[in-house]
Amino acid sequence: LSPPHPTADDYAAALAAFLDALEIEACHLLGHSLGCLMAARFTVRHPERVRSLTLCSIAGGHGPLPADERQKLLDQRVGDLASLGPRQMAEKRAPRLLGPAAPPEALGRVIDTMGSVRPGGYAQAARMLSTGDVKADVRRFPATLPGQIIYGDGDVITPPARNQGVAAVWPTAAVHVISGAGHALYLEQPDRFNSLLVDFLSKTTGPSS
Repeated sequence: LSPPHPTADDYAAALAAFLDALEIEACHLLGHSLGCLMAARFTVRHPERVRSLTLCSIAGGHGPLPADERQKLLDQRVGDLASLGPRQMAEKRAPRLLGPAAPPEALGRVIDTMGSVRPGGYAQAARMLSTGDVKADVRRFPATLPGQIIYGDGDVITPPARNQGVAAVWPTAAVHVISGAGHALYLEQPDRFNSLLVDFLSKTTGPSS
């Protein structure tokens, strides 16, 4: 993005422009981890463009924390990438993104995915995380918004309690827990993850969707 220190608003605006370019008036939106902050803010800003919303492995944002703690977390996140580089950082962090029963191939896929991040874009997303507050946005969702929350009970990055905290302020959302899955649940248990999406969308997709 063009702003060096983008907020969730900037990412929401970028998504709106992307959908405009594709001539997509409304969509079924899914956010994972940091993407939940972006998806939630987009939903608040453009509720008419969101037919349903799925939030997975929710990053809550550090906005509610004291400024010095937010800065410490930001410096640590950006510093790890600067000192290690994308590939080494991925090899260091990837095992924590998976549950204890993850298949061996899932680790390689997580390393490849994380190892391909762009340092500049990663730093921008980290700054967005430092100011975000997903609960504040969720509280502003339309009451009629079809929604669901999916998380793994083995997630140590965005632990179950964090996802449950979001569910508490979004009482109309369905909540699904994938047993044994970690943070990268869509790579770790794709069949279970996809079945939840298909079932949800089959119930929320109307004739014009």
